[in-house]
Amino acid sequence: MRLSSLAMALPLLFSAGHSQADFFEQFVDPTDGRMDASQWLVDNAVGFLPVPIIITDPAVGYGGGLVLAFFHDNEELQNEEPDDPNAPLKLTPSVSGLLGLATENGTRGAGAFHMGIWKQDSIRYIGAIAGVDANIDSFRLPSDGGIGDIPIRVNLKGTYLLQQIRFRLGDSPWFAGAKYTFLNSDSEFSIGNLPDYLKPQLSMKDGGVSLLLNYDTRDNSFSPNQGLYGNVSYAKHADYFGGDNDYSIASGEFSGFSYLGNSFQGSMRLSASSAHGDTPYYALPFIDMRGIPAMRYQGERMATLQGELRYDFDARWSAVVFGGVGQAFSAEQNLGDTPNRYAKGLGFRYLMARRFNLRTGIDVARGPEDTTLHFIVGAGWSDF
Repeated sequence: MRLSSLAMALPLLFSAGHSQADFFEQFVDPTDGRMDASQWLVDNAVGFLPVPIIITDPAVGYGGGLVLAFFHDNEELQNEEPDDPNAPLKLTPSVSGLLGLATENGTRGAGAFHMGIWKQDSIRYIGAIAGVDANIDSFRLPSDGGIGDIPIRVNLKGTYLLQQIRFRLGDSPWFAGAKYTFLNSDSEFSIGNLPDYLKPQLSMKDGGVSLLLNYDTRDNSFSPNQGLYGNVSYAKHADYFGGDNDYSIASGEFSGFSYLGNSFQGSMRLSASSAHGDTPYYALPFIDMRGIPAMRYQGERMATLQGELRYDFDARWSAVVFGGVGQAFSAEQNLGDTPNRYAKGLGFRYLMARRFNLRTGIDVARGPEDTTLHFIVGAGWSDF
């Protein structure tokens, strides 16, 4: 996930009943004496874990915020004792949280979320609600405008709702489920030196239901070392789901993780999306890679291929190199009709929570136009 790094500062825990010495002992791993958050997460001391957000995406500018994350008590998690004490736990804790953020270009946002892992990981749930006032640089007009080189400043104000649930199919690594999203938004577009009363505006509601099918054999969902993850989805947005526009998006992604021997670990990700119908500008697929601003390259069709190589200096510290290529193009074009967009970079990782295999760090990435900084918690791309 491209969020803030938990390793940037010692976590602060608002709790009662613990001495200062007891508090700091929770963040020292007895196996190597290094800073580690595993014990607190397993013991689930009462309170919130503040996690800073650091935003560096050129689409919205530099900024930051805070997540107040609460890891729920989980008897199954506490009772899990792997044969190898150094092995990461297989179960993932349920997490609830509140968040707020702001950036230098006036973007503001706040929300609440819950990620639930229930019944020995046989049910996975995500729910969220958020309000946003975002200033985004878009390179495509809301009508059928093409991708250009001059950004169009878009102010989007809205409220977003997400409800998603997936069920494991028997004892297999397959999950099936559904997702509902709803966005009530107002958009204003700044084009050139047009006065305010001539700026195009768009008010709309957007509701849609997605059917989901997942395959997951990863050793954990935070920073996987081994395994496969696949997801295919079909989303239908229409008035009978609470929206104004009628469109659909089919998408799929596949990620693989594997040890390569001699302290090396490699991963790769292939993704593709295809939009059909009256798709709003913000819902169009775009190239999502470190080094490329969000929504910089959009189209009715999108495909990316990314890879990452990690070298472990020891049990805690690692270096990573990564790269990728992507294309975004219109419905009238084919893959290869538009230029390839490349991004590459390097960074480091620290194993912040050994028993959860949660790695954090910083990446520096270079895309076609920008060099960007990314604070990483977990994997370099998000698969849930």
